[in-house]
Amino acid sequence: MDLTARMDLISKELVMVEWDPQGQLSRVNDLFERKVGSAETARTAGQAIWDRMPAEKRDDLKQYGNAATRCAATGENGNQLNFDSRVSALKDIAGNVKPYVMFGVDVSGREAAVRETSSALEDLIRTTDQVGKITSSIAQIASQTNMLSLNAGIESARAGEAGRGFALVADEVRNLAANSANSARMIDELVEETRGKVDEVARSMNKIDQ
Repeated sequence: MDLTARMDLISKELVMVEWDPQGQLSRVNDLFERKVGSAETARTAGQAIWDRMPAEKRDDLKQYGNAATRCAATGENGNQLNFDSRVSALKDIAGNVKPYVMFGVDVSGREAAVRETSSALEDLIRTTDQVGKITSSIAQIASQTNMLSLNAGIESARAGEAGRGFALVADEVRNLAANSANSARMIDELVEETRGKVDEVARSMNKIDQ
């Protein structure tokens, strides 16, 4: 495959913006134009990418001939597009820069998905926190109920035969309190496990967005 064919293939898969040695926009490819919405918007957005390029990235271009950068462009409808890109200085035999060329991948959809997922994770964290508070309340109620049933059992024992029926009720209440406490403890363990998994997912999402 010759160089022209390779460039055509790359141009179909990657957005491409080209500037002259003075940093003035020379051209953009069809994919970039389609992404931003129109030829006029593409020209404005393409020039803005160069104008907003950080000074350290331009220094990399001068020193190393290329620079990796995350750049943004405003579409025709005011939407922001983000590109993971690399800008290269193409030089002639004498070492003079002819054009600067940027090849980039549109990561706007990926970033939007990361933001939406992060928002959903934050909602899930808030929900687990609320569940944790509820289970804590249930455990406290179960503990208090257990104490009351023990006191009731003691009083029924003092009452002798007359308190036998009350003692049976107190035993049932104590069993219910114990079951409630166990259930609350199990739910609390599940909440903690869920929190751990949410944290793992959040860390993974942050890595994707880097």
